[in-house]
Amino acid sequence: KGGAKMKRLVSGILAALLAVTAFSACNTNSPASSGDATSGASSTEASSGDAQKEPVTIQFWTSFTGPDGEYARDITNRFNEMDNGITVEFDAMGADILTEKLATALSTGNAPALTFQFNLQVGTHGKNDTMRDLSDFWEKTGVDKDDFMEESITALQYDGKQIMLPFHWYSTYLYWNKDLFEAAGLDPETPPTTWDEVYTMAEQITDPSKNVYGIGFPTSGAVPWFYSIMRSNGGDFFDTENMKSVLDSPENLETLKWIQDIAQKGFTPANNTGADLDNIMMADQLGMYVNGPWLSTGLRDNEINFGVTGMPAGKKDTIGVAEEYGFAVPKSTPDDQVEAAYEYIAYWYTPEIASEWCLKNGYPPFIKSLVENEDIKNDEYVSIFSQMEDYGEVSCVGLTTGQQIQSDVLFPMVENIMAGNDAQAELTKASEEIDGILATEK
Repeated sequence: KGGAKMKRLVSGILAALLAVTAFSACNTNSPASSGDATSGASSTEASSGDAQKEPVTIQFWTSFTGPDGEYARDITNRFNEMDNGITVEFDAMGADILTEKLATALSTGNAPALTFQFNLQVGTHGKNDTMRDLSDFWEKTGVDKDDFMEESITALQYDGKQIMLPFHWYSTYLYWNKDLFEAAGLDPETPPTTWDEVYTMAEQITDPSKNVYGIGFPTSGAVPWFYSIMRSNGGDFFDTENMKSVLDSPENLETLKWIQDIAQKGFTPANNTGADLDNIMMADQLGMYVNGPWLSTGLRDNEINFGVTGMPAGKKDTIGVAEEYGFAVPKSTPDDQVEAAYEYIAYWYTPEIASEWCLKNGYPPFIKSLVENEDIKNDEYVSIFSQMEDYGEVSCVGLTTGQQIQSDVLFPMVENIMAGNDAQAELTKASEEIDGILATEK
């Protein structure tokens, strides 16, 4: 399977909360696109005026509360200045507030015309029939569906319906501290390419006298880094077709013992959240760390001498977690507002706007042709983040329990194993718990 180019959707677990952090940590130093892309993402631009149409105002609820909110509001203002009779009211709020407010609005029929949601929420919205089927978007707008990565579209589908449309598409990466590499006698320009090399380098970098650790393995509030290691070593989490756990396997046991060994030898800080390890990395005390594209901004702001690369290879493959946010249109949205929302989304999909958004936020493009955009190719970090096409995997497609399994079962299992509990016992227990949760999906 090694080297497969994002051709499969496999079972596994994603970290829903990390994506929220991603949207509030953006790259403000990257140049905006000058519009030189030749993307076929959109064969039509937002209309430049139609005197026959009645003016339409729609609400767009987001959780863009960081610099990304400023960028998104500016793009929205430019759209509103077009002579198309459409006004988009951009409303940004915290992620928790958005979740709570949207749930109430959906139940009372007072939802906005447009919002964005995480891919783990596709199953819930699909099962509860709370969002419109957006399958007709491509035909109605003329946006070229073929210029989007197939997985970025299918990951947002439920039972044949397009519950969301792609908006953000990213994976995990390995960051390393060049100064700590050099202090440990390692080449600061040569990161590890395998998990075995990660272990060896983590051991060399770790220096308890200076509170320096070789690798960061968070036990909560983080991207599920263990997913990448277990999958790349040939393990898996569950069989979504039969709704059964496949967690309890020799491959996963071997990986978990490897993680336990690193923890017990003190190569990673104990009992730390993702936010804790972010701070340790920014304090020049962490040699390596798996995280999303948003971390690069904080490291630059704190003047850390760092590098970032794709995920290390395991015994079977090279795999990283792929996550996605998408545009969603509530079922209660009137037809004229749906049409306006489509026109607004199509504006985001134009090469100029899509490339500007990716570069300013430091995210890889979700439109395939933009990978060859000169500004993106020349951006030191976005060009690396775009390599997720080589190894990223989306999981939990169509499930309603993915986030629950991750937060209530998998992270606690890894935390207990890192604390020294028997790996086989924890693996068996977690597998049985997953079977119980998946039974509710049937």
